[in-house]
Amino acid sequence: SIVLSYLGTGNTAKRAVSVLKEHNVSEENVILSNIFSTPASVKSLLSTFPKVSVTQVYLVCCLILPLCE
Repeated sequence: SIVLSYLGTGNTAKRAVSVLKEHNVSEENVILSNIFSTPASVKSLLSTFPKVSVTQVYLVCCLILPLCE
């Protein structure tokens, strides 16, 4: 399990998943929990690691319109 308060770009989460995979943790067994995230960050993470589960409390959308596309 990875817990982050904010998922802005997804880079920190991607690095964390990479480290877990380096230690033989299966991608299917990774759960990322966060409070705030942007659609772009979730899309970025899941495009790299599609089998990771993401749980979130609040999806920040359309505060800056280009990031929400």
